[in-house]
Amino acid sequence: MQEKFIYILLIFIGLFELNHALTCFQCNSTKDSDCLENFQYYGTNSLIPISCPVDRSRFCIKTTGVFGSVVGVTRFCSSMDMGNQCQYLPFFDHDRTYRGCVYTCLGDNCNSANRIFHLNSFISITFIAAFWMISFCIN
Repeated sequence: MQEKFIYILLIFIGLFELNHALTCFQCNSTKDSDCLENFQYYGTNSLIPISCPVDRSRFCIKTTGVFGSVVGVTRFCSSMDMGNQCQYLPFFDHDRTYRGCVYTCLGDNCNSANRIFHLNSFISITFIAAFWMISFCIN
């Protein structure tokens, strides 16, 4: 009986996650002075997590680019995993090389800084592992 309850609970949690709308920070540093490369969200600045408007959003993205001495940052939602990478990009019309980076993460509000693994994912995995261990020990 208890084992059935655990399976039903896990299915319910899975269904909840499927219906959960992803929220990410969405900003552009050229328009918003609070859209810094590194910030921690404490609810005190103008940036707030927004429900993703992109269809089938699964990832939060942060891009950074260094143009001379200016750092440009964008944060947005994506349905595609863009990976985590940095590249140097030469512009031949003027003698400069720019550095651009893309950071992809899973989970709500995970694109505030360079965090890749979100705490909610850790809690969910721990919760499922604990239930599995309890059901294993009972049998």
